[in-house]
Amino acid sequence: SVAATLWSNVLRQIPYYSEEGFTDTTEIHLFRDEYDTAHIQFRNGIVKITSDSITLIPLDSIKEKGAIWESEQLRRNIHIEKVPRFGLFEKFCQKSFNSRKSNTRFDEVKESEFELDEDQYRGMRLAYGYLIHSYKQLDELKCILLIDSEGTYEKPEGRNGKSLITSSLTHFKKMVTIAGRQWMSDDKFVYSDVTPETRLVLINDVTPAFGFDKLFNIVTDDMQVEGKGTNKKVIPKEKSPKIAITTNEVLAGIGGSYEGRQHIVEMGNYWNRVNKAKEKPSDKKYMGKMLFGSGFDDEDWNQFYNFGFRCVQEFLRDGLIQAENQEYKTKALVKEIEGTGGDGEVTAWMVDWVENKRTSEFGYSDETGISENDLYSLFSKDNTIQQFNWDIKRFRTSFFAFIVNTPKLEYNEHLAANGDTITKRRWLLGAAGQQERHIKIT
Repeated sequence: SVAATLWSNVLRQIPYYSEEGFTDTTEIHLFRDEYDTAHIQFRNGIVKITSDSITLIPLDSIKEKGAIWESEQLRRNIHIEKVPRFGLFEKFCQKSFNSRKSNTRFDEVKESEFELDEDQYRGMRLAYGYLIHSYKQLDELKCILLIDSEGTYEKPEGRNGKSLITSSLTHFKKMVTIAGRQWMSDDKFVYSDVTPETRLVLINDVTPAFGFDKLFNIVTDDMQVEGKGTNKKVIPKEKSPKIAITTNEVLAGIGGSYEGRQHIVEMGNYWNRVNKAKEKPSDKKYMGKMLFGSGFDDEDWNQFYNFGFRCVQEFLRDGLIQAENQEYKTKALVKEIEGTGGDGEVTAWMVDWVENKRTSEFGYSDETGISENDLYSLFSKDNTIQQFNWDIKRFRTSFFAFIVNTPKLEYNEHLAANGDTITKRRWLLGAAGQQERHIKIT
């Protein structure tokens, strides 16, 4: 057959290469970024970025250091700006972290009513540089999470810039985008488009049902890739792509395991307000053109890339520094305690009881704490929401979650040697046969 002839005469003669040294292959060494250095290849040279310099070096200067994927060669010429200019993309990014607290009057956008959140904007620049830098420091791996600080899944407040910022990374690195609304964590083909060339995976616009814990291994371990009708492949963690997520909703899960794998960036509402004023970022009074569109000229592209270089340099110098994100933490705590759709009422009651009503007047003792039944009675008396499945079992686990996830508070600390779970911290007091669970907060 033609296929058999092609195989015997042509394909069999083609050498096979592998970085891992597989049987019947010729070993090849691929050039990669280093811990303290990033390289971005253009038509007229390679941009080399360190913590204190950005230089353009000849294309053949890394020839001896290894091969480069063709997809990593950007089809543009580049000029390094010795004096940085404030380009359109940088302007768009900075505006994305301006906020106006009032929700009234969307007939016009008044610049004087907006204020830049410097910490969040810095967090975005560091994240952007982290994603461009291909080196993976295995004890510092993070998932970049861009979130709308105002909206929820039920009432999204999008159009704030997070999608454009993350999608712009396709102009730096080969990226695979996965639709978050169609995400199924048990779908073994979810990463089927990922190849060894892929440097970034963006999971875009995830839903409240998205389980971040399903990404634990993907963020910090090897990536298993399987396509329909193809063999399963494993990309080693030091060579697998970095991960970014965009969402309108806080994701379920709090605690060290989550925080240790996330770098959270909270978007401002400037572009959302522009949209509500029935205007567009491309309007003359804002950007004046579509970013990355037909009117985005060579000078705009050059400024865009130079901004990216500076983000990489800032990351190499400072690392990923997390902004305070108190608003996100509060929402995440409410979601952990009350579930999706919680309005914060239960959480507010717990805060008030711990801070103001944890006294003898309300049955609390420094020696014996308070019985769980008495605490639940106080809760039921103050809240009508217990009729919606707020039985004592749900209250028990939620109150425990509230205490252990509130800094400087301890739940039955005298039993800490037993373990950190609610079962290990169970404290029974009372006569035999009449013992009750007790809770002491320190």
